Amino acid sequence: MKSAPAPKPKQDIPWLLLKVKAAEGKEGKLSPAVYIQRLQTEGGKAPGELPKRVGTKVGAEYKAVYDFYGQAK
Repeated sequence: MKSAPAPKPKQDIPWLLLKVKAAEGKEGKLSPAVYIQRLQTEGGKAPGELPKRVGTKVGAEYKAVYDFYGQAK
């Protein structure tokens, strides 16, 4: 995994380049992917305060562009 800070790192989650770990014997539309890249992120940072109730799930909305790369033929 490689990571780079987003242009606005205080509010946006980092950009990533991930190497895919294929599931043995499983085929699907994304099976040919070798790398996945997350770019142009907006948002996604955890809230500044922790929830007051134990077990509370917190979500953080974000937008991003995902690119999928396969092997060259």
